[in-house]
Amino acid sequence: MPRRYCPPEGHVIQAFTFALDPTDDQSVQIARFFGARRKAFNWTLGQIKADLEHYRETGESSTPPSFYSLRKRWNAQKDTVCVNGTTGEVWWPEVSKEVFADGVRGATDAYWRWQQSRAVKIKGRKVGFPRFKKRGKDRDRFSFTTGTMRLDADR
Repeated sequence: MPRRYCPPEGHVIQAFTFALDPTDDQSVQIARFFGARRKAFNWTLGQIKADLEHYRETGESSTPPSFYSLRKRWNAQKDTVCVNGTTGEVWWPEVSKEVFADGVRGATDAYWRWQQSRAVKIKGRKVGFPRFKKRGKDRDRFSFTTGTMRLDADR
């Protein structure tokens, strides 16, 4: 579990919330980002479940799932995973890499929360094993975690 960020003495952390008013084209792109995150989450969860099933069948232990190892596997397989079923074209280049990384991180974090809940290392009610996400049932979201976001005086 990562350590919590503690700002240096005298620094102020401030968050912003923005209301969006996207055009129709932008709405389509945002919906595509939501679906791409869901695709990466479900693929990652499928990989974790397959690894657990392989362990149960053979007893061979592998490395525990981590964000970095699963993201590396995702990048190796995304050309076969992100293919349009009707046209056969690969669609992942049209989506930000951060969206896929957020989906992989979400599934990995959900798995480890489940493990910690089973080991009674976190307070509160027990956490169930992560579930696959469905369009319309899952809260649409994604995060950008790299790059600098700032407000410049001339903008």
